[in-house]
Amino acid sequence: MRRWLDRCAALCAIAPRVFALLGLAWGGAGFSAAERLRADEVDFAGVVAPIFAAHCSECHGPGKQESSFRLDIRDVVFSGGDMGEAAIVPGDREASPLYRYVSDPDADLPMPPEGPRLSDDEVVAIGRWIDAGAEWPDELAGDADAPPTTDHWSFQPLVRPDVPAFDGSDDKRRRIANPVDAFVLARLEGAGLAPSPPAPPAVLMRRLLLDVHGLPPTPEAVRAFVADANSEAESGEAYARLVEQVLASPRYGERWARHWLDVVRFAETNGFETNTPRERAWPYRDYVIAALNDDKPYDQFLFEQLAGDTCGADAATGFIVGGPMDAVKSPDVVLTSMQRQDELADMVGTTGTAMLGLTLGCAKCHNHKFDPITQRDYYSLQAVFAGVRHGERAVHDDAYRARENQLAKLDQTIEQLAERLQPYRQPLRDPVAATGNEEKFEATPARWVRFTVLATNSAEPCIDELEVFAAGSAGTAADGTVEALNVALAAGGATATSSGDYQGSPLHKLEHLNDGQFGNARSWISNTVGSGWVQIELPQLE
Repeated sequence: MRRWLDRCAALCAIAPRVFALLGLAWGGAGFSAAERLRADEVDFAGVVAPIFAAHCSECHGPGKQESSFRLDIRDVVFSGGDMGEAAIVPGDREASPLYRYVSDPDADLPMPPEGPRLSDDEVVAIGRWIDAGAEWPDELAGDADAPPTTDHWSFQPLVRPDVPAFDGSDDKRRRIANPVDAFVLARLEGAGLAPSPPAPPAVLMRRLLLDVHGLPPTPEAVRAFVADANSEAESGEAYARLVEQVLASPRYGERWARHWLDVVRFAETNGFETNTPRERAWPYRDYVIAALNDDKPYDQFLFEQLAGDTCGADAATGFIVGGPMDAVKSPDVVLTSMQRQDELADMVGTTGTAMLGLTLGCAKCHNHKFDPITQRDYYSLQAVFAGVRHGERAVHDDAYRARENQLAKLDQTIEQLAERLQPYRQPLRDPVAATGNEEKFEATPARWVRFTVLATNSAEPCIDELEVFAAGSAGTAADGTVEALNVALAAGGATATSSGDYQGSPLHKLEHLNDGQFGNARSWISNTVGSGWVQIELPQLE
């Protein structure tokens, strides 16, 4: 902020002086431009600059810069604006775009676009000035980097005024408990007003509680304070003690935090069309309440909200991302870039409003019209927040660190217990695989075999083929080899049933469970996520 204020002093030391001088020179004598051209060299300050001021400064001056081009800054004129082409080529009027624009009404960009065009004498003057070398004195060169300036009181250096002195009555002196009272009383007397009489103790207490806590006092508290105030009417110590008690209450921070939270656009939902809840917004709210109740210094309060992650105050940085978040993203690169710029603009705008008392948003598109802030200043500040994005992360406060220490001790204990249990842990079976699983057990006479799924990886159970092999059975494979006989095949008379079948897909049916064909294209799926069973009924006891 100090940098902005220091730089401001330079602007109108040049710009207003330039245009005031040009206006004086142009409006002084009643001669035309051509009548002044008695010498080969045309005077810039006396002839050319007044033409620019009269016809061009409205769109290309300190207040507005169409195409980022200014005709009051020498460097900009000879380097060009957005077009990247010098507007004036010294010594050659025909090669100078500016001369072409003002001299030819049929040019692609005739200037000025509105209002009266330059007179023939003015066009001649500009052409002769360019041909003569386009001399532009250093003292009128202007400064392209100079920010605007202002004489608004809020940008002036701080001063400590003399405290008004009073030689009046004892009653008047009693009213002055601190220098603020003296200034208020002096202003009242200057306006011919008298201060209101002191409020009765009960009224005074009610006002204090409503202002600080937002709640009225209890009847018991009022009676106690009135008794104290009446017994110490002269000293006023009862009220001083009451103020300290009120400020020491947690209700103080809860009440006054609401003002700051409103200023910094705090919300517990994201806004926009989805407006989803922010489950972790509350740590920032609690931080603000605690900061007020702890009487945290204001400079530290601001620093922590901008860079709290550098000083152990992570919750404070919720200030930066407390605004609306457009969670509905788009594959459109341009739209995504616009969403990101809106996020950054919110961060910059809130910082300016809450911490500087300024509307920085005006400088997003041009130098600020009223405050000493340039467009360069705006995007320099935006660069500070360029690495910040909405999201969730742990708040590394004292409670978090205590939990981390406790968890580290628990992890160590669990590791030690796991080592002691390892000898007793013997796997009962191989891990389940997606390509095939085999279960072997003692031969048991049975006619029904049920296979139950107790859990899955979050989807419905799916079985490609269920095979059952009878002890001692054998069959001949297609290649002539002898192998165990699958007695679960439907072709052998076995029947399949289930807990429920997935509907709507010709690929996944119960009849595929024991059809002898492998592959997911002929499989069974349960109609229940995470569980299900199938059963094979054999044609005879096996």
